[in-house]
Amino acid sequence: MLIPCIYTSHNRAATYGDPLRFRPAHFMEQKFSAAEYFPFGGETAMASASLALRDEVGFWLRSSVAIALAQWQKGRR
Repeated sequence: MLIPCIYTSHNRAATYGDPLRFRPAHFMEQKFSAAEYFPFGGETAMASASLALRDEVGFWLRSSVAIALAQWQKGRR
């Protein structure tokens, strides 16, 4: 099993120039590969969390709309 060290990969001078200097624009200037930059533990985990959040928000939105529609129809009678 291979487990990447996020700290080590994000502090490589060969990839980031001066990795200890805070420079957010650096991420807009260069596109990093999955081996060079993996926020929140990795791209795959982020994608699955994003899908779960999308499903949860969709469920909440559909439920809220259904409740509001039922209350609106009840008030029209």
